[in-house]
Amino acid sequence: MNEKNLKENGILIRPFNLDDIDFVISGQLELYELEYGFKSDIWKSYVIDGVHDLVDQFDSKKDCMYILEHDGLPMGCAAITHVDDITAKFRFFFVDPKLRGKGAGHKLLDMSVKFCVEMDISMCIYGHLAHYMQQDIYMNA
Repeated sequence: MNEKNLKENGILIRPFNLDDIDFVISGQLELYELEYGFKSDIWKSYVIDGVHDLVDQFDSKKDCMYILEHDGLPMGCAAITHVDDITAKFRFFFVDPKLRGKGAGHKLLDMSVKFCVEMDISMCIYGHLAHYMQQDIYMNA
């Protein structure tokens, strides 16, 4: 779905602001508990500390976080967090299940990749597979 179609369907993707912190944390925690069973204190700390670390160390030349809205309500997120001058992590990616299949997640990913290209980030690490490998820890700790 192109940008015009997203807007016509009430979908907007915008940069985060400090008012979005609680949404990013709660959205990630709720969705991952529902879909993957992640509910341990280790998992919660990983998300909470990660979001706060990004916000505390945010550098607009090396980091970005986008918020997906539908009819004015936040319903998704994607972030690029720098590791060093040429490496970043793709983090905090989620889309509310009600919006899946409408192209909004693809647009979040496209915007994140475009940011990496524009900022000359040559390696972007996607850590989602690590979550599966650590699933027992997050579910059962």
